[in-house]
Amino acid sequence: MFLTSQSTTDAPVVHGRTPTVRVARRCWRLEECAAFYVNIVGLSQLYEFSDHAGYDGVVLALRGPAVQLELVSPPDDSPMASPDDEDLIVILVDDDRDLDARRHRLTRDLGLTVTRPHNPYWRARRAFVVRDPDGRGVMFAFDPDEPPGP
Repeated sequence: MFLTSQSTTDAPVVHGRTPTVRVARRCWRLEECAAFYVNIVGLSQLYEFSDHAGYDGVVLALRGPAVQLELVSPPDDSPMASPDDEDLIVILVDDDRDLDARRHRLTRDLGLTVTRPHNPYWRARRAFVVRDPDGRGVMFAFDPDEPPGP
């Protein structure tokens, strides 16, 4: 059913460097979402663009510039699909104290609502979800084998 992938140390190299992965996410509240991902989630802004073929957007770094999140606001008013319980950006942390500190900061310091993920796999990893201004989920989860994230 699934293809077997190479380990990250054997990642494909194109012209001497590892390719950049960029995930694009459409959003209605571009400025609010960009502020959420930078100020609350802890990503860093690489750059922003305006009226690029009619689109406005911002590119954020998830873990250095090799993994990016692009938030885009299209020029039209077409409806955006409603987010569901599995439409998540997942941030894995390798220290359960870090996970607890993040939960504390989000709930007590920032007053955000935290929910449990729908998927039992993630609930077993003490995961929790916060929603961005467009209602899409960002999940933080404990994975002791994961290198430190943002």
